[in-house]
Amino acid sequence: MNRLQRYLLRQLVVATVFVAVVLTLAIWVTQSLRFFELLVDGSAPPSLFLSIVLLTVPTFLPIVLPVALLIGVLFTYNRLLIDSELVVMRAVGLSQASLAWPAVLLALAMTVGLYGLRLYGSPAAYREIVAMRAVAGSQYSAASLREGTFNELGDTITVYVRERDREGTLHGILVHDARNPALPATVMADRGSVQITERGPQVLVFDGNRQEVDPKTGRSNILYFDRYTIDLAVLKPETAGREAEPRERPLGDLLAAEEPRLRTELHERLSAPLNVAAYAALAIGAMLGGTFNRRGRSRRIAAAVLGAVAFQGAVLALQNLAVRTPGVWPVLYVVPLVGTAGALAAFGLLRPRRGLRPARAEC
Repeated sequence: MNRLQRYLLRQLVVATVFVAVVLTLAIWVTQSLRFFELLVDGSAPPSLFLSIVLLTVPTFLPIVLPVALLIGVLFTYNRLLIDSELVVMRAVGLSQASLAWPAVLLALAMTVGLYGLRLYGSPAAYREIVAMRAVAGSQYSAASLREGTFNELGDTITVYVRERDREGTLHGILVHDARNPALPATVMADRGSVQITERGPQVLVFDGNRQEVDPKTGRSNILYFDRYTIDLAVLKPETAGREAEPRERPLGDLLAAEEPRLRTELHERLSAPLNVAAYAALAIGAMLGGTFNRRGRSRRIAAAVLGAVAFQGAVLALQNLAVRTPGVWPVLYVVPLVGTAGALAAFGLLRPRRGLRPARAEC
């Protein structure tokens, strides 16, 4: 790679990274709003909220990076075209292939990085997000019981609190515990507090009673107490017994799976990074194909953007079809190749030039 190509590559990397950072921040803010309720309703610490939000970044980077590459290549080559730098590079002997090579190298590096994200980074991030949300939903939801409402903690416990004072003491407590369906219990207490222990959240109540009603006989038993502890261990994260979604599964599970939806997930992960080639071809074809125009190539840029939207729509449609019809998964590997060849052909880069005559310049 000569000095001019290194200069091109440096410009492309700077533009692509800048666009990727801007898009990531924009999506990151919108994603963080989904978990903001952990702070407001769940009283989760800011550190847990920040950890979950940061873990969302690897989940959407595979979507952001190809778009950033498209915009970065279009912006860089268009700026060099307007400043006549591409004209100078062609004049000193750089061919179309030499001018396109830095963008191709960047696309190859991005493809390798996306394979790392799709195969390992994103699934691991999804698993951590699920685990942290389970912790937040179990431990901290109990610590934020709202006044005057029936708080559903899990599927088997309902807690009512009349009011909470400034010290955090709860007044007018009612807890209905249906963890044992054969013998549900109701606890009423004058006051109490929520404590987070190593065993999980607990409610320590004072001056109340515990009532049990046998559904078979209709007999009730009442226990009066001065102090009583209600263990909310049911709210501990139960991710071990939960079936992981396909996007959370590690690569080894997908390779050994026979279930159609898991096999489809495997092929989506293996084929998605190849889409970078189509995005790069659209940008390179739009900026290096055709004739020179010093005023820029607004029409070709618009065509490249519309082509990227159409290509991504086709990919999403085929992925949805592959979930319902697993036999069509080979098409997921063909689409990037067809998209790349189609983009280069549409912008004239596959048509060989005759002779050594330079391209005609437009005014």
